[in-house]
Amino acid sequence: MHDDRTAELEKGSPTSLRPSSPAEPKSQAPGPPAAPEGGTKAYLSLLGGSLGLFISFGWVNCIALFQAEYETHQLKTYSSSEVSWITSSECESLLPQRAVKQQAHFNLVFFMLFMSPLSGYLFDNYEPRLPICIGGLIHVFGLMMTSLSSKYYQFYLAQSICSGTGTSLIFTPAMTSICPMTYFRKRRALAGGLTVAGSSLGGVIFPLMVNNLLLEVGFTWTMRICAFLILGLWAIAMLTISSNLPHTRKEFNLANYLRPFTEFNFLILLTFCFFLYCWTLEDVHRSQTSVHVGAVNADYTDIQNRDTEAMSKYNATGTARSILSNRVSYVFDLHGPSVTIDTACSSSLVALHQAMHSLRSGDCDSAIVGGVNLILDPAMFITKSKLSMLSAESRSRMWDQAANGYARGGGIAAMILKPLSQALQYGDPIQAIVRATGVNSDESKLSSAIPRAVRVWLES
Repeated sequence: MHDDRTAELEKGSPTSLRPSSPAEPKSQAPGPPAAPEGGTKAYLSLLGGSLGLFISFGWVNCIALFQAEYETHQLKTYSSSEVSWITSSECESLLPQRAVKQQAHFNLVFFMLFMSPLSGYLFDNYEPRLPICIGGLIHVFGLMMTSLSSKYYQFYLAQSICSGTGTSLIFTPAMTSICPMTYFRKRRALAGGLTVAGSSLGGVIFPLMVNNLLLEVGFTWTMRICAFLILGLWAIAMLTISSNLPHTRKEFNLANYLRPFTEFNFLILLTFCFFLYCWTLEDVHRSQTSVHVGAVNADYTDIQNRDTEAMSKYNATGTARSILSNRVSYVFDLHGPSVTIDTACSSSLVALHQAMHSLRSGDCDSAIVGGVNLILDPAMFITKSKLSMLSAESRSRMWDQAANGYARGGGIAAMILKPLSQALQYGDPIQAIVRATGVNSDESKLSSAIPRAVRVWLES
């Protein structure tokens, strides 16, 4: 009997999948209900989750605007470092102030991350509406109190503590589509992407709206208008968001909460994140690090310059190509040379060449080399088409007889250069070694954009 059964299993016959003898069905632990794969309730929950991310994580993208507003108006007697305690305590972002201290990042961790366990506890034991309800009321209350504030401590209590706590309570239940994704199985990734898109949409709309409102109606009414908008969107999220998971009340057990800290893999990941967060940029803070950036076009500048009435007051310092490298040096307090280079298509390679010279001459100890090109405006396509410079096949064949033009591309890339001895000393991961670089101007009788053909013979 055993041999016959083994033969059937090896043949893979359908009968081999049946049990040899009747057996009682195994009891299974109760789990979440089956995903209904769509439906009105599911799509309404998707909308609610997206709105939750819109009014929480999308809102905090405005803190750089508040930093500048406080420095120039409400709190102009305070330093940039002191003002940054208010904005960075609400949430971390790419602040344009190099004076942001490490203590400010601790406040961020406290209000935005340390409140997450409370929000998660409320979500697990009750339902997503409870933390979102509490968070929305606290968030709106904080914004309204901010509109009435005039003292430093008032701004801190209203915007940092109240608004920061409120956004955290809203963000956690909606984060990574916890609620809408429980309604989908096959289209779970699509549902998650649509929900998370709410934070990106809020990160675009809120800064633009706040920037225009500050110029039109002033700070007080800007905060009130944003508070009323958030209140309306919060009400819609409250009515639509739900979860397909069972929520049963459980007693809080500190041992269960601390159990992951006894797992080796979790501790390794936690340690890595700690050192990555705390020390990665501290190593280059105030160091003799240079920044060399290659950039050709400035489409966003061209777009803004077409409408001088709507031009931002930060246009000159925010969109100039010379600021590309200087902004990096300014934010991270780098003391080496800071240069933006424009030599058309070779800009990034020339930036690499200049960085190598700075390292060899002793102008810097390490160098950041980058290249950036964002295609946002059709004007350059039009001018290049008139010159017949673009490939009809949208293919670039460099130094190829079949070349019929070039194809434009957009993207951002950066690398860090160090002397080999220094990289070995500090145990840095080495991806490649640059042996030598060179730059020249290739003379041509036909056109300044057409290099002189050079035939190279390789001898064995």
